[in-house]
Amino acid sequence: MDDEAPKARKPKKAFIWMMRHAQAVGNTKHMLNGSGIDAPLSTLGKSQAKRMAKEWPWKPDAIVTSPLTRAVATAYALADRFEMKMEFSKLVMEQDYGKFTGKTLPELLADEKLLPCFQVDAHNRHIYTLTPPGGESWEDLKKRAALFFGWADSKFAGKHIVVVSHSDFINCAYGVRFGLDDEYVWQREDVPNCKAVRL
Repeated sequence: MDDEAPKARKPKKAFIWMMRHAQAVGNTKHMLNGSGIDAPLSTLGKSQAKRMAKEWPWKPDAIVTSPLTRAVATAYALADRFEMKMEFSKLVMEQDYGKFTGKTLPELLADEKLLPCFQVDAHNRHIYTLTPPGGESWEDLKKRAALFFGWADSKFAGKHIVVVSHSDFINCAYGVRFGLDDEYVWQREDVPNCKAVRL
């Protein structure tokens, strides 16, 4: 009989808190910045990032951020508080909206010919860009989210990490992480600026 104590299994996944960046220039106009516009934080966004970093309750094992300025500035506030380095990953950048980049949702939705490119509910409260011309489709975004989780779970298995990303990517990643139907994901409220969800 083997008297050796059983070894604890190493967790196969990372413990991820995925945070939406602080408010960026263009957010209040419902403009599609996506990965094509490297928008800075607004004045309010800078204050949000500082407050988030001050109130964050624990030191993460790692901070991963999208390389877009609005995400980096948000992540830096947290990294500065805990005197940590940041890791950058293009896998968590916002969706590439192609020819819709820089346009506002109201002006795009006013063109009936473009409506098939979007998933829109009856009250225009939940709007997702599914097939932007010259951009990244929803299906492509799901594949990128799956690649991110494969990388993060391998590199940070058992670790508690904060990932600073973007609204549509976060909602898409939430569905991928938990194996949810698109229809369910499309009804989710956007994560507020500087707030995080556990994935």
